[in-house]
Amino acid sequence: MKTANKVLLSALLITLTVALTGCLSGFGSSSPSVEDNKVTTINMYVNIPTDTVGIATLALVKVTNGSFTDPTSFTFTGMPDASATQPILSYYTYCQAVRATISQISGNKNASVTFNTKRDGSGYALDFSNTKAILRSLLIMAAYDATNVYAIYKY
Repeated sequence: MKTANKVLLSALLITLTVALTGCLSGFGSSSPSVEDNKVTTINMYVNIPTDTVGIATLALVKVTNGSFTDPTSFTFTGMPDASATQPILSYYTYCQAVRATISQISGNKNASVTFNTKRDGSGYALDFSNTKAILRSLLIMAAYDATNVYAIYKY
């Protein structure tokens, strides 16, 4: 009986290993590709909430960072490169200032901001936390014809 259990356990472990290896080998190993001549325009929306906290935030942020336009956009051709990260970094920094202001006004120290291709968060989640993440997010947007970025604040 012990031998049958060992054989069954070994077979189960081998099956699980093969299944997990197959799943993990496709996870993140291939990047979407973009044609060299494809032009992609990215529209970035600050998307400040329209509630009382959002209205107060908008007023305060406009006073301190009045030069930022909403929406703002930029265009790149083919695969995104390091020059494509600058407009995203400006947008990201501005949205972080909005998040900090929302946190201050709402009193919620855990206020957060995430980025998505859909206003309601149902699109592609985007990561703008570092250069590599920005380039990956832009590549995904270009490959899947997603042209809008929305900041989504939670507080």
